Amino acid sequence: MRLKVHFLFFFILSSIALKAQFGVPLNDNCSQSIKLTQLENFCSDDVDLFSTEGATIDTTEGFGCQTSFQPLGVWYNFTAITKFVRITVEGEDAGNGLLLTEPIIGIYEGGCGNLNQLNCVTTATGVNVAEIVITTVPGKNYTLMIGAKNNSQGSFRLCLNSFNVDPEPLQDCGQARILCDKSPIGVESVVGFGSIRDDLDLGSNPAIQFPACGVVEDASNWYKWTCDQPGTLEFTITPLKQFDDIDFVVYEFPDGLENCNTKVLIRNMISGENQGQNMNQWAVCVGPTGLISGDGQDGESCGCQNGDNNFANAIQMEAGKSYGLMVMNFSQSGVGYNLDFGGTGTFAGPVPEFSIEPITGLRCDQAFTIEDRSRDNGNPLTYEWYFGEDATPETSTEAGPFDVNYTTFGQKYIVLTVKDQVNGCEVTEIFDIFAEACCEDIDPLVPTLVNAVDPTCPNFSDGSLELAASGGSNSGYTFSINGSPFVSGSEFMNLPDGTFNIDVIDDKGCEGSIDLNLFDPDSIIVNAGLDSLIDLGDMIDLEGEIVSDNGRDYDIVWTWNSNGTEVSCVNCLDPNVFPFGATTFTLTAIDEFGCEFSDRVAIDVDLNYPLYIPNVFSPNDDGFNDRFTAFGGIAVQEIALLKIFDRWGNLVYEERNFPISDTTFGWDGMFNNSLAEPGVYTYIFDIQFIDNNPPREYSGDITLLR
Repeated sequence: MRLKVHFLFFFILSSIALKAQFGVPLNDNCSQSIKLTQLENFCSDDVDLFSTEGATIDTTEGFGCQTSFQPLGVWYNFTAITKFVRITVEGEDAGNGLLLTEPIIGIYEGGCGNLNQLNCVTTATGVNVAEIVITTVPGKNYTLMIGAKNNSQGSFRLCLNSFNVDPEPLQDCGQARILCDKSPIGVESVVGFGSIRDDLDLGSNPAIQFPACGVVEDASNWYKWTCDQPGTLEFTITPLKQFDDIDFVVYEFPDGLENCNTKVLIRNMISGENQGQNMNQWAVCVGPTGLISGDGQDGESCGCQNGDNNFANAIQMEAGKSYGLMVMNFSQSGVGYNLDFGGTGTFAGPVPEFSIEPITGLRCDQAFTIEDRSRDNGNPLTYEWYFGEDATPETSTEAGPFDVNYTTFGQKYIVLTVKDQVNGCEVTEIFDIFAEACCEDIDPLVPTLVNAVDPTCPNFSDGSLELAASGGSNSGYTFSINGSPFVSGSEFMNLPDGTFNIDVIDDKGCEGSIDLNLFDPDSIIVNAGLDSLIDLGDMIDLEGEIVSDNGRDYDIVWTWNSNGTEVSCVNCLDPNVFPFGATTFTLTAIDEFGCEFSDRVAIDVDLNYPLYIPNVFSPNDDGFNDRFTAFGGIAVQEIALLKIFDRWGNLVYEERNFPISDTTFGWDGMFNNSLAEPGVYTYIFDIQFIDNNPPREYSGDITLLR
């Protein structure tokens, strides 16, 4: 049972989920928002699943994002696993293949019928990246709407980064943030240097003989800690803006965390751009930086020297000694960074821990016991528990123990934050458990069909299914169609014909399923007749028929693909047609709902160009053969040109654009108002046929007799 429910409810998102909707995204509205389950350093790479293409305007929530901009938005939701989440939406940029411009992020809490807007993040004109850090409650659900200010549509990249340390920067050594563990830190933006510009003491360690290069504190943060278990310290600082130049210095505090005046420099990283050089000569000295074991250097000086890599050697921390880190965005872009710690050494501080009994086999509606097992560091602690919105109790500031009961099944998060009351540092432990379904003693869950609308036309995707459910816990029903993500909305739109499996699950994990069918309407069967071959200039009757209809009213129409073709009527079954070349005729029946049903017939035309040109004539006014011209049938449109030349090549006659086979036109045997000499002459005809091709040329000899 657990495996089945876990698969249905917590899935890896795939593009198949949206394909089921055939045009309009499945998550086009809040009630059908898609659950995001990867929250630690997640960035989407599925341009089908993360796209607003086909989305519609949704103003029903009535908040600033929707009413001010009316974006064509899509919806997602997630359950927070940390105290802070950075949300980034990246749109179009050179070479990234994404299409969304000027993105918007709407952030909400509460159910879709009772949303509370926490923020609406927009971008400046021409900016295609939106970002925000929000304070979250672990275990609480949040909803996102992704759209764009200019109603643009297209793919985007959605990134979520979760962390527990407060992202607000502390910028003075004396008031540095005290760290108790190696939890990752995310800083959204950083400007300025705090209340005072601290002396960086870049020359305080003779072992690091690097010039200060005029570097002073700015756009900075300070962190301090005391080592608990000895070992290495590694870290990586990744700027949120790709090519920002991040500098840092690491100190030892021999007289304790409170005394900044006696700090000793032990690592120095101030490498960066070589001004006046191409970026490929110094790009390695910007971007990610930090400490890494085996690097071989204790620091890097200004600019970018041969062998620099923007990293320095890890520190070997000693138990009981205090250390500090100052991070500075030398680029002063105002943009922050991510700070991730590594290495074998640990920071001194309280350790939040707790036990759960029983640890396995937990069910909803069944109490289990949580006992505090936290270890302090010699200082008194304060407690902050969060068990979840559907837990009893939901929160507590006591040490415990607690008997906790979940009213719903599924993934749960137990969050314990302990705070050192002396130095103010705090550490958070988050434990996720799965509450099994509890359906044994309640009525079965039964899904039912409320309404089904078949597709309007064959091969259309405008059908719909609307579901309801009863039984089970009678609350929290969510629906899935053909394996798509479970959503609270029970109406599925834009469906073709076919069989659809609808799975339903409720708050207690009770499940039900139903198979439903949508059907295409019957087709109108159209027959346009048999393909035929005719001579150029011939006419033919088409023989269309409606073999069977679908019981709906319909109209018919003929269309064809050749210019100039004459058709006696376009709305009858058997028109007389006069094609000038190979032509395809399409007979289409259009029913009262606009469905179209067609068949085609091909009429091929034998282009034999029938033409007769005599080789002798006698212009003696006897009424017979008195003029020289060409003779042809209906396939000839006209004689475009006739030229006559004597045996020396002199032009003796020319006439243009006259009828075929008409003996009142053509050469009458005269030249310069005198009778031409009997003999052999040369002719050239340009004949225009009715096939709309250029005139065809014919040439030869004509004998004039007297």
